[in-house]
Amino acid sequence: MIATMACDALTIAIRYSAVRCQFGSSSNEELPILEYQTQQHRLFPYLAGSYILKFLGQTLFNHFISFLLNSFSQQDSEDGKKLLASMGAELHALSCAAKALASWFARDTIQECREGKRKHF
Repeated sequence: MIATMACDALTIAIRYSAVRCQFGSSSNEELPILEYQTQQHRLFPYLAGSYILKFLGQTLFNHFISFLLNSFSQQDSEDGKKLLASMGAELHALSCAAKALASWFARDTIQECREGKRKHF
């Protein structure tokens, strides 16, 4: 959910930057503000980070499904219970850290997208 909000803000900001024109080097030529390096340096790192968050979320989801399936199949053995306990603890720690990281990233992304639409130099 958090990564989706960051992706939505980036989609709006990048599309706006691709359409919004600003004066160019000559008086007849207008360039989209996305062509300016400052705008690219402002938005593209957040675009790359949003891909990373999407892949991180998908990986955590796959590990969680694996954990659930293992919890149903390894109920009898003592080693299986220890493995599930350690896997559950690790999955919990990773998901808690990822939630905080994704929240901070989404906050910074959305703020940068807001500022990028106003200032493009």
